[in-house]
Amino acid sequence: MISSKSKSLSLLAELFLFILYFLFHTQTLLAGSVRASITPKEGTIGNDFQVSLQVSGELDQNVEFPSIEGVSVQSTGNSRQISIYNGRRVSSLTLTYSLSVTAPGSYTIPPIKVHIDGRSETTQPLSFEVRKPSDHLSIEGSTLPAAFIQTTFSKKNPFIGESLVKTTKVFFRIKVSEESRIVGDHEDLKIKEFNKEMTQETFGGKNYSVIVYQDLIIPKKSGSHTTAGDIVNLVVLHRSSSRNRDFFGGIFDDAFAQRSVQTLAAKDSSLEVQQLPKQGRPASFKGAIGTFKIAAKLNTSKLKQGDTSTLTVTVTGKGLLENIPNLPLDFGSDIKVYPDKPSSKEEFTSKGVFSQKTIKYALVPNKAGKLPLGHVSLEVFDPSDQKYKELKAQLGTLEVEAVEEVSKVSGGQGLSPQLTKNSVDSLASDLIDIHRTYNPKDVSILSQKNVKLYFIIIGLLPMILLLTLMLQGFNRSKSHGSSRHTKAYKIFDKESKNWKKTWGHQDLNIEAIKSYHEIYKHYLGNKFKTNSQSLTVKEISRFLKQSGLNDESIQQAIKLSNDMDELEYSRNKASSSNYLHICEIANNLVKEIDKHVK
Repeated sequence: MISSKSKSLSLLAELFLFILYFLFHTQTLLAGSVRASITPKEGTIGNDFQVSLQVSGELDQNVEFPSIEGVSVQSTGNSRQISIYNGRRVSSLTLTYSLSVTAPGSYTIPPIKVHIDGRSETTQPLSFEVRKPSDHLSIEGSTLPAAFIQTTFSKKNPFIGESLVKTTKVFFRIKVSEESRIVGDHEDLKIKEFNKEMTQETFGGKNYSVIVYQDLIIPKKSGSHTTAGDIVNLVVLHRSSSRNRDFFGGIFDDAFAQRSVQTLAAKDSSLEVQQLPKQGRPASFKGAIGTFKIAAKLNTSKLKQGDTSTLTVTVTGKGLLENIPNLPLDFGSDIKVYPDKPSSKEEFTSKGVFSQKTIKYALVPNKAGKLPLGHVSLEVFDPSDQKYKELKAQLGTLEVEAVEEVSKVSGGQGLSPQLTKNSVDSLASDLIDIHRTYNPKDVSILSQKNVKLYFIIIGLLPMILLLTLMLQGFNRSKSHGSSRHTKAYKIFDKESKNWKKTWGHQDLNIEAIKSYHEIYKHYLGNKFKTNSQSLTVKEISRFLKQSGLNDESIQQAIKLSNDMDELEYSRNKASSSNYLHICEIANNLVKEIDKHVK
């Protein structure tokens, strides 16, 4: 039989093991840990997927979210909770990220490594599925859809470089407050968005509101191309059936309505892009594609030797102007040619793009007599006829009257002492700007008006003086009101120098980074004329986007604010070099903001 003493020792051993297990289990619960989750796990393009990273313990350094091909990631903030467990303070931090995807498929978020309480913890990989949305929304009990999307092309078998129009229509007979579009893209197609309008159409006997998007498509490569359909997000209002349908209910329905985002995706489309034919292609063809015509006109065909005539050549028609050359002219030594800068304009319509290019030349004849100018030509490929064409425009003839005692002037020769007044005037008109016409009679006309002009100027002087004083006062007031905005960087520079004097000769800690964070936020508050203490990450992002800062700098500013917040919440375990790195990023970002935000 087992003695009572042996039983007591056995019970003590079991109790000791239980206490050890309890202590170990408690420490495990209190040790740092991290857990990641994603919602939803299945969705469609246009939906936002949210990743939550729940950290138990204190962060030793910033969390680096892994990059995923085809996925855009943006930090949306963090929240902290403090709890007491068995008399010990336990801290937990939740970091949230928003993920957006533009292509359907299966995606995996790799394990995220997090440093907590001197240890490295890793999350499990997360997977989620992204589907392409439907091209219609159904209504229960109705054969007609609540909304649907369609895409058509003005031509399905274009040539390389030919412009065609893609029209996308969104039909809906539900209450929509907002909409946004993701344009389907293809690397071998150049796409220009040029029109959006609202209209009404009838479908299946029902009236639909219609959003019409139109884009210009220019194929860059021959072959079969599948273009991804556009994706449109609709913010749909759902009225509550419990609300009274009285007068005021009708007014405030939208304000109290529930909102949901419904996504439509147009079906993919195929284009068969044709190569330009080699047969019949002229050697002078420069790539002009379209249905064009050319015209030329002289502002005067009769002039004296040395005077100027302006020749205007105009190319108009359906197609793009990008490959239309400037059409250089050369008439030898008989006529000097001064080309002006070409002007062009484009008009986008549902049938395509209609263009016009105007080129002006100043012609200065050096020789008297009838000088035939010949013609100007342009080689184009016309997609409507599928042929190469040579467009010609006759330039006409200059009838040049000789001027007595005109001395020939060439490069390197001086003026002859025999030049008459007429020859000097003619030479002057040759050399001055081609847009000006010199007329000696204008001097006498001005002199007759000088007296009246002087009286008018004297009468206007008091008014000009008064306006000048008012303008100076306005500028002074404006300068005073915007001093906070304009001096933001000087204040930041002064405060950061004082910070370096205080913290530059010792190990940095949480207090140091808090102090620098306040200086950084103070600069943003001054720059954007707002309260720096109430600035959130979203507000900073909005201000920077409105200021035109590039996306890379905006993302860096968002990450910097989140990093500083995380460092404030973490224990004093991060190295001084990490703090200095954060401060250096903030300093460079401030310089970038100050450069772009005036």
